[in-house]
Amino acid sequence: MSAWDDKEGLLVLLIGILFIVAIVLAVVAFVPLKSFEHNATESVTATGGAETLTLSVVVDVCNVKIVFEEMDGKDVQVDLNIDGRSGYLSNEPDIIFTVDHDQVGQALSVDVVLDMESGFSFSYEDALCLVTIDPSLRTAVDVKVDVGDASLHANSPVELDVGKLDVNVGSVRVELGTGVSLHGDLDLRSKVGSVNMECRSLTLGEDIEVGLTVSTGSISLYAMQTIDPGANMTFNCNVDVGSIKVNLDLTGDIAGEISSSTGVGDISTDITGFSGLETHLVSDNFPGERNFTLNLMSDVGAIEIDASWSG
Repeated sequence: MSAWDDKEGLLVLLIGILFIVAIVLAVVAFVPLKSFEHNATESVTATGGAETLTLSVVVDVCNVKIVFEEMDGKDVQVDLNIDGRSGYLSNEPDIIFTVDHDQVGQALSVDVVLDMESGFSFSYEDALCLVTIDPSLRTAVDVKVDVGDASLHANSPVELDVGKLDVNVGSVRVELGTGVSLHGDLDLRSKVGSVNMECRSLTLGEDIEVGLTVSTGSISLYAMQTIDPGANMTFNCNVDVGSIKVNLDLTGDIAGEISSSTGVGDISTDITGFSGLETHLVSDNFPGERNFTLNLMSDVGAIEIDASWSG
């Protein structure tokens, strides 16, 4: 072997070592390995008090949770908690978080915006935007989430106006407890994920429509009504590809009607106090003075119905 061959082999070895070192440095510098946190709290208090609230929330990669709790002197509080990782030699991502408000008379509006930088050198592992609202405010909500979950939890006494929760990738969950008053329609949507709603013995200020819409994923609905709601309620459940599961529990003078349609998929039923075809079921007291109507449609996917009525 010549001296030139020895030098050439050594050069190849050095180049290989340098290449490996460069890769290691790049990993250490830019691959998300270092933990970071971003926390913030903003509160809003109306001047001279408020009776109504219009809440708008627009976020990127974050879960949004709306709850109602009595607060000492405050009307709305927004808590942001983000955990993530970034490269050791890269900066933490730019996170722009704003809570703006306006007041006209006793009408309060609050706008929450979370703009989160995207990039390969950092990742978001756990992000929550918690919005706490004083239950004395009659509230309308409009929530838009790019990636993450959106949820609303309300118990008596809470008054809700029109509401929209819209998620691109993630789940939507709404839980309304006994005695919650609805005064406007609800629109719950997820492009890829699930929409889940649970409501118990609501009071309705007018006839209410609730839309549950999913492009790819599932819909789950549980509705129990044991008191006179004061008006009629209609649930429109539509999924392009995925399943629908509903549980309807009615008592007394409240009647129920369930219409179902699926392009590809089975419809299964477990009914008590209901009769009819799988595609059209009515309670034994239908039509009633108050009616709960369910319209279920799945293009590709199964529909599962559990319904009961007792006098």
